[in-house]
Amino acid sequence: MHGIEQNIIATSRRSVAASPQAPSPAPWRIVEIAHGFAVDDAAGRQLGVFDGRDDSNTAGHTGFLTIDEARQMAVDFARLPELLKRIAAL
Repeated sequence: MHGIEQNIIATSRRSVAASPQAPSPAPWRIVEIAHGFAVDDAAGRQLGVFDGRDDSNTAGHTGFLTIDEARQMAVDFARLPELLKRIAAL
């Protein structure tokens, strides 16, 4: 398994392990943290962490995301409640 896949799986496991059974209240917000971004729900619980590296050469060679990729993943993840509402309305 490559570094990016390991990071996503580790982040997912942390998120699932920390999540209660009840849905996380929206809106979800993006919080800048050291070396990446986190997504918190409206109650302040951390739902996901996306680590990135400033240097794209280092990120690419080590299998980590770049900081821009980490930011985009956090943005996409934070939009999940909005997207799920749209799907439910269909």
